Amino acid sequence: MPVPQPLAEAGRAGAELPGASTLITNIGALVTNDATRGTGPLGLITDAALVISGTDVAWVGPRAEAPATDRSFDAQGRAAGPGCVDSHSWRTGRTA
Repeated sequence: MPVPQPLAEAGRAGAELPGASTLITNIGALVTNDATRGTGPLGLITDAALVISGTDVAWVGPRAEAPATDRSFDAQGRAAGPGCVDSHSWRTGRTA
């Protein structure tokens, strides 16, 4: 398995290796939104990892169970919520 690199480098991975798989390790808290995959209603996994293949999240789970990939990056204990959508809203002043 490749040596983890700083997370800041992850943004360039797709441009350098189109279609390559990237493992992001050392995720302090991974929100899966699947209660069967982790703890609580958000399916929280601690000490987690995720794999990105091309532009898709291909795998999520405990770091110890992560598959081999082309590249690896260290999230340095940060939180992640793969596939989350920007769900903020703007107040329009309308009531209906």
